[in-house]
Amino acid sequence: MKNYFLFAFFLTLAFFQMSCSETFDHNEQKNQIRQRLTEEGLLDSAIETDEGIFIVITQEGIGTEMPDINSTLNVAYSGWLFETGELFDSSWGDLIQIDLNSTILGWQYAFPYFTDETKATIYIPSIHAYGNTQDRPAGITGVGIPKGSVLVFDIELKSFF
Repeated sequence: MKNYFLFAFFLTLAFFQMSCSETFDHNEQKNQIRQRLTEEGLLDSAIETDEGIFIVITQEGIGTEMPDINSTLNVAYSGWLFETGELFDSSWGDLIQIDLNSTILGWQYAFPYFTDETKATIYIPSIHAYGNTQDRPAGITGVGIPKGSVLVFDIELKSFF
């Protein structure tokens, strides 16, 4: 039942992302992420994708194959609001199975940098997260996502196929 709700949550978020037309200042959000990573001494080890997603690998994975948009992922994750540090969603350490093409764009851009058993923290500007036009209601943690939020996810990719 829990996996069904998580799948529905991500699917809804993916469709919401496509409907957003208003944008917050993407460059300003990337600069805020860079500043935080600099303050934490992580900028030099961070990967910045062409889309402005920042990936900090905390545990190198194994193998050389990486997921693509059509992959199904076995992941555990927690998501926080960048600005406040509030936890808005988590699989609570349990692995969930989800199709990468049904997730937010930020995940779609980040996971091609992962191999099996990679652990990482990803920073996603709002344009590639849950959108910029309306707040997202609170989920299981009781924390909603304000429009234009930069998001941070701790993710473990256990495997994919």
